[in-house]
Amino acid sequence: MKKFFLVLLLGFSSLFAFEDLTNENFDQKISNKNVIIEFYASW
Repeated sequence: MKKFFLVLLLGFSSLFAFEDLTNENFDQKISNKNVIIEFYASW
């Protein structure tokens, strides 16, 4: 039962994984995947 909750927790946390995208890695990171991209400015 503990393993189930651990796997469930890890799976759920990966839904909210953030990665910095650059011009160089943008196409590679989003190819053949469903993604949500948030654009923002730090200023």
